Amino acid sequence: EKTMRKEERGILDRYIRILEALAASRSGLTLTELVSYTELSKGTLHRLIKSLMQVGLLAPRDGRKVYVVGPRFLRLLYMGAAPSSVSTFAQPILDDLAARFDQTAFVAQLFDTEVRSVAIALPNSENKASIQPGRIMPLHAAASAKAIWAFQEESLIDSVMKNDHPRYSKHTIVGKDAIRAELDMVRHQEFAVCEQELDHGVLSLACPVDIEGPGVIFSIAIVGTVQGLGQYPRDAVVSSLREAAMEFATSIPAKLKDMTTSPL
Repeated sequence: EKTMRKEERGILDRYIRILEALAASRSGLTLTELVSYTELSKGTLHRLIKSLMQVGLLAPRDGRKVYVVGPRFLRLLYMGAAPSSVSTFAQPILDDLAARFDQTAFVAQLFDTEVRSVAIALPNSENKASIQPGRIMPLHAAASAKAIWAFQEESLIDSVMKNDHPRYSKHTIVGKDAIRAELDMVRHQEFAVCEQELDHGVLSLACPVDIEGPGVIFSIAIVGTVQGLGQYPRDAVVSSLREAAMEFATSIPAKLKDMTTSPL
């Protein structure tokens, strides 16, 4: 048994050495370069690389013999991003949205099986609806959560659908079939709405942030009173949210990569 555990640790160490080498590389590594970085033989690397590719932790770049970290590895990286880090480079985008509509704008992030608000911009006006940092956004009642959950794998959605879905107001969707239908609609139209489903008198719209590789880990949302946010044409709000989501999706990979590869 001790020998088996030692062998398992040895195999895990080899996998980790490969992933560490690729995570530190900005443009990927060839097999020859991986041999140099990991001090593993080509035969061993071929076998381990195949296994890592099968589970999405490693991928070939542009169909060539250059390897990069895969989408599953990137999902782990983004899901582990500290809220303070996300807030740093999301703030200008949120500030612009908050100023444009005079409402609260925020970013929500997926953490394992919970979606939480992580970055917020408040409008200049007082008496506006707001979101507290770190608030858990329920799958069935918050636009920011719907915009994320609609784009997750079915197995992950199934796991959270087993949880209770409290009724926060008379407008809250609580039936599992109705929740799934709502997520299907969000997936089709690529934006989500929460109209008094979570808080009385509050309206929120959200769009998914689709990052190449990890997919949807974040959403960008705007929240206000039904009267305040509702005075703007919905198409105009959604259009601005989509633009903000695209800007966020194209800027965060490079910035997060800089943070994770820069020396301490």
